[in-house]
Amino acid sequence: MMKRKLWIGVLTTAIAVGSVYGVASATGIGAGNGNSESTPVTTTAASTSPSYIGFAAAQQRALAEFDGRVESIELEQRRNSAYYEVDIEKGNIETEVKIDARTGQTLGIKEDRDDDNDDHKYDHNRLIGAAAAAAAAQKHTGGSVQEVSLDHDDGRAIYEVELRTSRGETEVEIDAYTAKVLQVDHDDDDRYDD
Repeated sequence: MMKRKLWIGVLTTAIAVGSVYGVASATGIGAGNGNSESTPVTTTAASTSPSYIGFAAAQQRALAEFDGRVESIELEQRRNSAYYEVDIEKGNIETEVKIDARTGQTLGIKEDRDDDNDDHKYDHNRLIGAAAAAAAAQKHTGGSVQEVSLDHDDGRAIYEVELRTSRGETEVEIDAYTAKVLQVDHDDDDRYDD
């Protein structure tokens, strides 16, 4: 039974990795910096399911609703629905855009004032973007991306990417300017039984 789960995980990862290259070459998607002035970034067409639009498409559609810097993207899965929650900041306004994970339709937009503006921590023109960070982490570890968030840790701008892998929950730190994998933490005790 364990070998069967492992083979299913390997097959799913191979299909997902193949999707990265297929989507990128078929659509001409390239690397970007996470704001609406950039070219959309690559990631799988389906980060966790063949029927999901993926982190790159969710980011692009959210930025069409609200211009700014993507702080985080999280895939929320409920019993009968799934959506991407995209947090975007611009100046002192923080906007949460919910995008249907299957259709790409905007489900809701909520704006809040962010008085704790930390824009000064990032060189916005060099950020790779949340979707590119998700693709880099997924390429390195396999599995399905669940959440990506921009953070400033020990003087360094990083994206923290949470994935579900064959080893359980995995967190990958990606350099926010170079897409280099900085650290990988596997939680081997937290296996998922799907």
